[in-house]
Amino acid sequence: MSVIDVHTHAIPRPFLDAVKSDGLFGIKFEKDELIHPDGDRYPVGPEFFDPVARAAEMKRFGLDKSILSVSPTLFFSSEPADEALEMARILNDALGLWVRTDPTRFSAMATVPLQSPEAAADELQRAVDEHGLVGLAIGTRVGEHTIDQAGLDPLFSVANDRELPILLHPNDPPVPQLRNYELANAIGNPLDTTIAAARLIFSGTLDRFPKLRIVLVHAGGFLPYQLGRFDRIYKMRLKAESNISLTPSGYLDRFWIDSITLSTQALVYLHHLVGPARLVLGSDYPFDMQDPDPVGQLKAANIDPDVLGETAETLFTPVGP
Repeated sequence: MSVIDVHTHAIPRPFLDAVKSDGLFGIKFEKDELIHPDGDRYPVGPEFFDPVARAAEMKRFGLDKSILSVSPTLFFSSEPADEALEMARILNDALGLWVRTDPTRFSAMATVPLQSPEAAADELQRAVDEHGLVGLAIGTRVGEHTIDQAGLDPLFSVANDRELPILLHPNDPPVPQLRNYELANAIGNPLDTTIAAARLIFSGTLDRFPKLRIVLVHAGGFLPYQLGRFDRIYKMRLKAESNISLTPSGYLDRFWIDSITLSTQALVYLHHLVGPARLVLGSDYPFDMQDPDPVGQLKAANIDPDVLGETAETLFTPVGP
């Protein structure tokens, strides 16, 4: 059995080289920090781009395997589509190389240009076929568009037919009321996840694509704790004109949810709600908002990390053509 981290980020070296040499999308690299045009900045140590350094850190955390995805700051869904596609290909090629250096410790999810859904679908298939990537990591929004209104059916169709997991990851939504006190991260990120999951339910997307495997980070945002309210709003206000075949809570088993509650009590509740077949270990490493002891947190909640590893192994094992 293996302890598997499904929510852990990489910033591959080719991206850093491009930023250092020519700059990219207004991003700068200064004194080992990436600085984005919106003011977001964070240090980038070797654990972001060096498989050897990452493997050493995994051993320290008690992790046997990591399923890598690029930092959500590298999704670039608001940039010109052709440039975003070129960078997605570079990132996916780099992740494929990383996995080949140590396939027992690493797998990876692709990134794609969501602003060009047909190109995104093609790039997902290329990344899976050429590099053996095992899923897709995308944002919860596409520019100003919600995930259900961005024309993503071509991409969802590929993920559905090939049963590839889609990890949804938010990135500090620009909500005016959340500008101070790091609330864009503390509240905005889980809120964005909740909105994306709810829109996939209420829009009927999960009905139209019955084999979509959706992974929600940060313990599912607020979704696990508001299902009763979703059911009530459906019953009282939406049922007559519904796009869905079940009550909203009936779609809970269409989601896999990571363990980053940062609270033992919340994790106990989440595990009781979704069970070990829908719960996976996540760390959010190497960012500062990571769970500093993801394995210890599971054990404190009386959850077996190896059992969640089996869930992750099943979820990220390709089953499509």
